[in-house]
Amino acid sequence: MLWQIAILIIAIAFLGLVVFTIPALLQIRDAAKEFEFTLKETRETLAKVREITEKAEEGIDKGKRTVERLDKALTSIDQTIGASTLKTMTKPISAILDILPVVISASKIYKKFKRR
Repeated sequence: MLWQIAILIIAIAFLGLVVFTIPALLQIRDAAKEFEFTLKETRETLAKVREITEKAEEGIDKGKRTVERLDKALTSIDQTIGASTLKTMTKPISAILDILPVVISASKIYKKFKRR
């Protein structure tokens, strides 16, 4: 009779274990499905990010080449024009800047006489 009680207790314990294990296993299965879905979305997003990154890299490379060509062109123009042209342009600008205060003063005097 003692061994029957022992078997009954073991059976009840096993039944309790199964009853509490089944919901846990179902929850693990649901979590695994969600993880699989999330992983799929992550892979798709990563593929899009890689594509965007590649396009950005191509754009940066193209911009870099354009800047290098522009730098070469400006250097060539600078060498072609030379410093003599800059000196030639500086003289008229300097003369205009020398005359500017006189023009401003004349303008102020004209405004005063115009008000009267």
